[in-house]
Amino acid sequence: MKSELFFKDRMECSIEVTRPMVEKAIIKTVWDFECFDKHGNLKWRDVQRPNIVTTEALNALLNVMIHGYAQLTKWYLFPVESNTTAVATMTYAVPTFTECIAYEQTSRVLFNGNVSTAKSISNTDNKAIFTMNAEKTLYGAALVGGFDDEYDLVSSKRDVSDEDAVLFSYAKFSSSKLVESSDSFRILCTLTSA
Repeated sequence: MKSELFFKDRMECSIEVTRPMVEKAIIKTVWDFECFDKHGNLKWRDVQRPNIVTTEALNALLNVMIHGYAQLTKWYLFPVESNTTAVATMTYAVPTFTECIAYEQTSRVLFNGNVSTAKSISNTDNKAIFTMNAEKTLYGAALVGGFDDEYDLVSSKRDVSDEDAVLFSYAKFSSSKLVESSDSFRILCTLTSA
């Protein structure tokens, strides 16, 4: 006599996970730097530098767009001569870096950007050019904004007293860079949103 016993297990399992869709808006800046000597020869270039968009800048964007705050109408670029790490808590009033003022222009150089058509604004066609008038070691650059009115101080070199001004972004070089008198230091800044 032959007996057979069979056991068979069958298990099915399915897991469903519902995750909310989260849309993120990203605001950033990309910086390119160049330095030419008085004869127009390229001395050094530092491109695609990482940077920080400050909390102060993000708050300003939201307040202008949502709460109807007045739009800042003038934006300026300038070099930095201290080896300062970028942090989101930097502000116009307390930037924590030292602005370099060793250039011939009498004020900070205007950021002259194109009109945004592809979620970006850039001064590609109008790079900010600084004619250096002393030997300096530079570490980066910053973008600041303010109002074009009778109380405007944001165009003034080393000003931190304009209470309506905003430090938008700060970027450091990959390493410190030397500039000399008569050098042409140039900044290309691109602001993007996605």
